[in-house]
Parts: sequence; structure tokens; C-alpha cells
Amino acid sequence: MMFTLTTALIVNASPANSWVTIITNNTSFGYGYSITSYNGLAYIYYTGQAPSGVSIIKGLAFNGTAEMKAPLPAFNDLGEASPLLVELDNGSLMMIWAGVPATHSNLAIANKTANATSISELMTLLSNLTILLQASVLHGNTWGPVVNLTTSGDAMSYASDGEYVYLVYEPKLTLTYNNTILEELTPSDRVVKALSIPGIIGITSAWNGLVVAHFLNGTQALVNMNNGSATQIPLTLMMGFTGNGLTYYFNTNSKILTIINGSRVVANLKLPSPWYNHAYPLQWGSGFVIIAWGQFQFL
Repeated sequence: MMFTLTTALIVNASPANSWVTIITNNTSFGYGYSITSYNGLAYIYYTGQAPSGVSIIKGLAFNGTAEMKAPLPAFNDLGEASPLLVELDNGSLMMIWAGVPATHSNLAIANKTANATSISELMTLLSNLTILLQASVLHGNTWGPVVNLTTSGDAMSYASDGEYVYLVYEPKLTLTYNNTILEELTPSDRVVKALSIPGIIGITSAWNGLVVAHFLNGTQALVNMNNGSATQIPLTLMMGFTGNGLTYYFNTNSKILTIINGSRVVANLKLPSPWYNHAYPLQWGSGFVIIAWGQFQFL
């Protein structure tokens, strides 16, 4: 028995009169991808793999249905992964990603891990690995200089609302998540707030100091960066933010995606296939593009 992960793009053309059309099915962009509309084009950046096996970031741009290669920042690392596209409050488009810098220490670790003979040996080596959060801003059709938003430790997961970047960070990579820190940074790398939250393994969305966080024990919560409070989110719901602070909920049981503006429901639609178990809406013109994906099995 085999499993495959398939991505589908779905359009809800009008929030007032919701309908669904599948644009593409059975499309894979690798793990860690981001999509946005900017200056009349749709950009998709995703994690791919070089022939050497190293993780790299690739990109596509669409002008209507015309596909072209998207410009790339001048990456200068051993490898990069998990791009995130963010429209900043000043209207600029920024990409942030996790990069493994080509330091002497990281180069030595890369050489030694290829010859590791046990999990414990591998984990000891990886505990000294540095993974930085890096960024670049698009100017016309060219990405600007690569800047480091962090200078040490390990960037593990991140999100942004356009004003701040929210980062799950470990001072030293352990994968036990006992020392995880949730940081709020400016796009110019200044740390505004830092909360020590053991067990946090990832963040999927953020808006105005509210961060959707996932934990090692399988739970999820809405963390308030201003006071450190955490409100549990039911496991049957995926929650996040899109557009200018719109909140969305995807019920993984009913397969219904609800998008809310304040207390007003602006879209409420049922996805057309029962195998979708994730959905993310992106504001697009007068409606939304919805990225939905799931896992199905075949013999």
C-alpha cells in the first residue's frame, strides 16, 4: 500500500455567492511552500532538492495562465528551505526562509553527518548546527540583498502579519523542544518580545500579536504575545489569519471552510472531496484562492 500527498488549488470567486472550481489537482510543490498575489502576478515559492540532495528554494510566477520562472534571491547558504512570502505594511513583498549558513562549523557537520552510524551520533552532530532566519525584499523583478534576521541558534518555524515576524527558535537544536522560544521581531531583525514556551514545535499563522501555535503533545493554541496567554483550539479545527486580519476556520470533520471578518461570515463553503484535511484561503481580488491538500491511499 502506498500513500501520496496531493495539492489542489480551489477558487471561491465571490464571497457573497460561494462556488468551487478545481484548477489543478495532483500537483506537488515539495514541503514548505508559499503563494501570494503581488503586482498583478501570482508567485509560488517552494522547497525543492538539488541533484546533490541539498534542499533549495525554487519559484514560479503566473500571469493569468502563463507560467514562468520566478526570480530568486542571491542565496549563499549550504541549503535553504520553507519560504514564506509576506506583504509588508509598506507594500513591499518580502520572502523569509530558513537557511543553513556556510560556516566552518556547519561545513564540518555536513561532512560528518554523511558518515554517522547511529541516531545518537547524528543528533550530537546536529545539536551544533546553526539554522538562521533570512530575508530578502523584492524590488521590481529582482530580490534585494539577503539579510539575517537571526544570527545564532536554530530557526524552526515562523509566520508574519506584515508588521512583525513571529519565530519559534531554539538556542541549541535538540528536537526535544524543551527550550523553545517564541519571538516577535521587526522585519529589520529587532526582537520586540520573547516568550519561553517549552514544547512548541511550530506556528502556522499570526495577526496583531496573536499566534496559532502547535505543540509536541499534539495540541494547538492561540498564543497572545502581549500577555503570554494561550487559548486552546479544538483539534478538529484548523485556525488561521489571511488578508487584512480575516480569520478562517477549517473543520477537518465536516470539510467546511469558514472565513470571518470580525463577527461577519464572508465565506462558508464545503470542499468537494472528503480526503482534504488541510485548507488555507488567500485573498484574491473580490474572492479567495483556497489551497487545499490531503492524503489519499491507493494499492
